[in-house]
This record gives sequence, structure tokens and C-alpha cells, in this order.
Amino acid sequence: MGQIKVAPSRLPHTADDLLGRDNELQRLTDAWNDPAVHVVTIVAWGGVGKTSLVDHWQAGLAPHDYDGADYFDWSFYSQGTREQGAASADSFIAAALAFFGDPGMAKSATSPWYKGARLAELIGQRRCLLVLDGLEPLQHPPASPLAGQLKDPALTALLKGLAAKNSGLCVVTTRERLADLAPFRNTTAPEWQLEHLSVPAGIELLKKLGVWGVQRDFEQLVKDVKGHALTLDLLGRYLAEAHSGDIRKRSLVKFDEASAEEQGGHAFRVMGTYEKWFASGGAKGQRLLAVLRLLGLFDRPAEAGCLAALRRAPDIPGLTGPLMR
Repeated sequence: MGQIKVAPSRLPHTADDLLGRDNELQRLTDAWNDPAVHVVTIVAWGGVGKTSLVDHWQAGLAPHDYDGADYFDWSFYSQGTREQGAASADSFIAAALAFFGDPGMAKSATSPWYKGARLAELIGQRRCLLVLDGLEPLQHPPASPLAGQLKDPALTALLKGLAAKNSGLCVVTTRERLADLAPFRNTTAPEWQLEHLSVPAGIELLKKLGVWGVQRDFEQLVKDVKGHALTLDLLGRYLAEAHSGDIRKRSLVKFDEASAEEQGGHAFRVMGTYEKWFASGGAKGQRLLAVLRLLGLFDRPAEAGCLAALRRAPDIPGLTGPLMR
């Protein structure tokens, strides 16, 4: 048996603490230890905590050398979440083929489907933990007749191959159901819906962020945002920074105007409150607001070089002026 290989994690930064997910962590551990489970797909809206859950779970395996398994992960969030005709898994497939022992195939002109099938074969030969985070950019959107199907043939071949045969486990996170694995959902590739935080977990998160107040206000706030983890994190930090943690100031955020059908609608309301806060904060607040608006131009992580290019003279009227002073 060859030497265990562990790739540096490419997962995006997640919350320092994971609250209210003990059951989900145990389910992942059970799946990892069950040879009959080959692929687990975790489905939830953005901001619910899919990446944080998987990141904390895999980090818990690291001190134990991943139980003697290889480890490789990849995040597709860098490709954005909007409809993109050019979205592909080429970079991931090439990197994974090289990591798992076939760099020649990675550089070859072989069709994407066969590259994905070859990668599934390599991974399936030994125990491995593969994490694919944020797969939705490579899936057809919900309104499409092909809703949830993968656009990339290499990724399709890989996941179908792993669902059929895998000595380890592949964990996928996505906002959309993975239609390609539907035939395997009741056997080797179960799909889990990740629920929002419970009221007690949401309250614990707010208190860790420095929010204080009476119990009924905490309970009502968590219920108002339906336990959406990202919203609670953003709001807790806002209350702690702008209002010394006073939960009564949550009335400044108009959650009643947020659409329940819109992914992240409550989080957008919190960001609107940040905008008003920065706008009233003098020169420093104007600079913070300019940075916030610059980040809003990106549907993916904003690279330092891109931000530097936007800040070059001359300034963009109504946008980068405060950053040029």
C-alpha cells in the first residue's frame, strides 16, 4: 500500500465555531465508516452552513491522518454562482488526476468524459476522502428543463463512477439537487437537506458574537430569520460593533420586507443596514462603504489584483473616490 497523500485544503474560510450541528457531524462520520455509502450530497441555500459543516468535519479527521485515507478537496465557488456557459471542472480534473497518480492523462487531449472516468477509477482503488464544495455553478439552474444536471461531462463521469464504486467517500455541497445521482439516492449516494440552525443554536451564536438582551428577544430574532446562519452571523457582528451588542437594535433591520422565497433575502437586509451604518460614519465610513460596494461587483471571491485595478486613478465617480483620498 502506498504512502498516504493529503492535499492542502482549498475550502474557503469558514466560521471559527460550528454550533448546533452535532447530529450532522455524526451523520458524516457514520457515512465515512459505512462502506455502502459512496457519495453524500448536502443540499441547502447559500449561507445555511454547508461549507462550515464539511470543513469542520474534515478538520476533525486531520489529527488522525484521515484514518489512513488520502484527502483532496476543491471549491467551485471561485467560478461564481450565476449562469455561466463557460463553467467547467477542467482545473479540478487536471489537479486531481495529477494528485491521484495520472498526470499524463491530465495533460492529454482525451475527452473530458474519459478523464472523469479515469479519475473515478483512480480514486475508487483506495480509501480516499474527496470533498467537492459549491457545485452549483456547474449545474443547470432550477428554471431550466435540465434543472440540477451537471454541465460538465468530466464531473458527471466522476460522480457516477464513484456512486457505482468507491472505497472511500465523496462529499458534495450544493444549492441545487444533483439530478445525475438520482438513481443512487436510495442506495450508495444519499442526499441530505441541511436544515437551518435551531433556536438554541442561533441564540448561542449571537451570544458568542457579543449580543446581549432578554431571552424572548433572542428567540424572536432567530425565528424571524428562520435560523439562517449567515444572517445571524452578520447581524450579530453588526449589533456588537455598532450598538454594543444590544439586541433591541435589531429593529433597525426590516426583516418583514425580506422575501422568504429569495435565497439569502434576510442576509441582504442585514447588508443594507451595514450600508446605512457606513454611510453615516464620516470619512472612515465612506471608505468602508466604498469597499463594500467594490466587493458587490464580484459574484466570486474578489482577488487583490482585481481590487487594486479598480482603485487605480482616475477614480470611478460615486464608487472609489473615498479610497483615493
